[in-house]
Amino acid sequence: MIQNKYEIRKQIGHGQFGTIYEGENRRKQRVAIKMEQEDSPIKMLKQETTILHYLYQKGCRHVPPVYWYGMYETQTTLVMPLYDCTLEHYVKNNIIDQKKIQNLATQMIDILIHIHQYGVIHRDIKPQNFMLRDESIVLIDFGLATIYLDENNQHMKEKSKDSFIMGTPKFISLFVHDGNDPCRRDDVISVLYIYLYILYEKLPWENITTQEDSDYSPYHILHPNNQKRKWLKEDFHRNNQWKKKMFDYVHEIQYNEAPHYQKIISIIEEDM
Repeated sequence: MIQNKYEIRKQIGHGQFGTIYEGENRRKQRVAIKMEQEDSPIKMLKQETTILHYLYQKGCRHVPPVYWYGMYETQTTLVMPLYDCTLEHYVKNNIIDQKKIQNLATQMIDILIHIHQYGVIHRDIKPQNFMLRDESIVLIDFGLATIYLDENNQHMKEKSKDSFIMGTPKFISLFVHDGNDPCRRDDVISVLYIYLYILYEKLPWENITTQEDSDYSPYHILHPNNQKRKWLKEDFHRNNQWKKKMFDYVHEIQYNEAPHYQKIISIIEEDM
């Protein structure tokens, strides 16, 4: 028992730096329990807990509340609600029409509106990080999230280009593929990739394999797979009038500029 209140039932996920368990509280309500080794080289749970608590305190109900955070034995532990399933699981196991897909995309954009207005960018938008709760969506996994505003409520200055990709390569924007610091624009572009992924059931740059030996990690910009993804994305944006209209707009958004979210929703709704 954690804090004499939460009981671990079974492991439901495992990543490079932590493990997720299904558990339940004393009232037999299901919870998710995330654990990270105290000696983990990258500490993500503290960052995630801080941002979730901040957003929830601001009234954002599109993110999970923090039930408990602290040390359990040798592991940093975060307890939160356990939701029905991921968006990834939902779209793969249900037949959904285009109107429903557009509704899902609109909900995702609406979540970005809420977290962005409180100065937070997620930086790892992907179908596995959206959870279904009845008919609505909740955004989870804020381990890579950050605040983009400084103490004067001004947008942070862009850093120099990085050699490593922030987020999941399949769903990151061309700007991040170029080594640019992620911003609100890039969260939006990742949602648009999810929308297209649901529509077409896959993206043309996924499952790329290469026979080339590489000295770079899969998260390095110069890894051959990431170079191929970038080129495929550029072509993919040009080969359809609707996609061209959408990506012409989002690619014009500057680093410190707020996206016109309603314009993006309107373009999504045109895609019938």
